[in-house]
Amino acid sequence: MRFLGERVKRKGGGLGGEKGLQFCFWGVNVFGTMNSSRREEIAGQTVVVILAAGKGTRMGRPGTPKVCFEIDGVPAINRVIATVGAESFASFLIVVGHGAEQVRETIGKERAGIGYVVQEPQLGTGHAAKAAAEALQKQGHEGYVLVTMGDKFIERSAVAALVGGFGEEEADLALLTIPKTEFTERSGGRVLADDAGQAVGIIESIDAARQAIADELNRAVGGGVEITKAAIREVIDRHIPNPGKQGVAVGELLALGGEGDEIDKRGLEEILRSQRYNLTIAGRRYSAEEIEKSCAGVNPSLYLFKSAAFYAGVGMIDNDNAQGEYYLTDVVRHLAGVKDGGGKRKFSIKTVPIEDGDWIQGFNSPDELLAIQDYVRRRKKTPEVPPRAGLKAGQYCTVSEWLGKIERNTAELRRWVEGVYGVHEGLYEEKRGDLIRVLRLYGERFGFEEKVCIVRAPGRINLMGRHVDHRGGWNNCLAIDRETIAVAGLRGDDNVEVVNVEPERFPSVK
Repeated sequence: MRFLGERVKRKGGGLGGEKGLQFCFWGVNVFGTMNSSRREEIAGQTVVVILAAGKGTRMGRPGTPKVCFEIDGVPAINRVIATVGAESFASFLIVVGHGAEQVRETIGKERAGIGYVVQEPQLGTGHAAKAAAEALQKQGHEGYVLVTMGDKFIERSAVAALVGGFGEEEADLALLTIPKTEFTERSGGRVLADDAGQAVGIIESIDAARQAIADELNRAVGGGVEITKAAIREVIDRHIPNPGKQGVAVGELLALGGEGDEIDKRGLEEILRSQRYNLTIAGRRYSAEEIEKSCAGVNPSLYLFKSAAFYAGVGMIDNDNAQGEYYLTDVVRHLAGVKDGGGKRKFSIKTVPIEDGDWIQGFNSPDELLAIQDYVRRRKKTPEVPPRAGLKAGQYCTVSEWLGKIERNTAELRRWVEGVYGVHEGLYEEKRGDLIRVLRLYGERFGFEEKVCIVRAPGRINLMGRHVDHRGGWNNCLAIDRETIAVAGLRGDDNVEVVNVEPERFPSVK
């Protein structure tokens, strides 16, 4: 094998890494008593709808759609498709919006025959589901609909549990629930169920927070406590720390008038009596405390519908909530409220509880993404026989072809470079130059028609722990401003020849 490399300096940020080519699964359990033929029957009549239109603003890379961020080398959206596909689901409909072409390109590298529908504008998960429902109805789909998000890590076990629960209960809608913990309760909606186990609603965390604010202010008003603007602000800040969310969720309270620090008490009482500040599910008003006590689990966003229930529920979704968005979770409340001619609930909505919250994990920040990646790596099983290494056709070509791609300065090249180093025009041109320099040296030394691949190894320093991570320990690594870029090609013998673009510093070695 031949290598040519260059020791170069990095000037930009960004997340990088090698592309993993291997899918690993663990702990695939069989749930319930439903036989495999029934499972396959359900899977064969199901369209899997994956919502993949989000921006992922907090991820720190605005040019990369959230679902395209990688988990251990594999884009999140491709992991979801592969996991669900492993449970015999074969028909997919992806709802795209932000970065639609990049999402299509990312999926297309791994999977053909995928359907797409565009959500424009992006007004929430419920709005995305409406776009999917319209497309499926036009196609005349009458089977089942499995819905989830593309920015998730999902174990096969979770999908198997959902299908088992759905089939055994003969439900119109089955939704998975996970335990409420200090990690899951931060963003997951609370699932409310009645004594019969019928789900009646899902309360998003921001709506629960608004109800908590209303409850606290109602107690103060009822107790004759003097309420000031400062006091209202303190209550709001405590329950909704994010200033950006406060204006949408409790804008009426923030706008209360009055002289100085005084407030319009009559105006406050009118606000607190309004529907927005009184969460009502199935005809019953819930306080924030009652929501927490009645919570049957947290919603990780994995649903299986009969198509009639999906179309009916999605059609009733509105944006009367703290965010002013269309929530997919509102289908539970709407379907639970539909009655037949005899006054009974028309739709059966069952929860499928699982005890392991790690089976479905979402991410909204780089830290959460890294936590999922650590989990995946810890769960990997070492195969008895190491798989034979191999590259896909798009990962190697002749030196001349590589040079042509890089010198043409294509949009694909820019996305790849900026995905590694971040958006930085000067650094982008520098990296193009580095790649061209190494490729040309390889061509001059071994031939421009030799097939090669390009690899990079970012430099790092290890502040704590040396070679302990593969023994279950922890280390603390930081990227530094150096890296190695290498162009590698095959030889016809067992020799390894290494040549550097700076021969005066790094002589050739065999």
